[in-house]
Amino acid sequence: MERKLSIAANVAIIVVAALLIRVLVKNEFRTGTFHTKERPKAEDLIGKSFPVSQPWSAYKQTVVLVLSASCHYCAESGAFYQQLIQHASEHHVNVVALFPEPRAESVPFLSQLGLKLQSIQQADPWSVGVSGTPTLLIVDDKGVVQHVFQGKLPPTEQTKVISLIG
Repeated sequence: MERKLSIAANVAIIVVAALLIRVLVKNEFRTGTFHTKERPKAEDLIGKSFPVSQPWSAYKQTVVLVLSASCHYCAESGAFYQQLIQHASEHHVNVVALFPEPRAESVPFLSQLGLKLQSIQQADPWSVGVSGTPTLLIVDDKGVVQHVFQGKLPPTEQTKVISLIG
């Protein structure tokens, strides 16, 4: 009798474990958090068309800031973005912000940083080939990515970005 009870308990554990695994895997596929592709690398975008609709030809260059309202590195980069936006406007360079959050969250975030932008778009960074925020892309007048900078940029990189758009 004890042996039958032990076998029944082991079978029950295996069945419960299999059901739990099935539910977890099914939930991952349904929510879209399970990525079968390798994590995108923004530098792979260099030389390719950036997959966001913009009037690229209206400007000699466009700076795309991929940000998130919940990204503390994005917030810490606010002073640099202010300088960048000012320099861009002086050199006929467009600046676009791309957020995963809806405008109701992104606009107040930009306002809190003192950033005024004409173009704010919503898109999942992963869907445009970017895996993290902040990411800064410099795109030419044909919509082709020329340069990519990721993370909170040190002063030397900030200077490089400014020189690339001036």
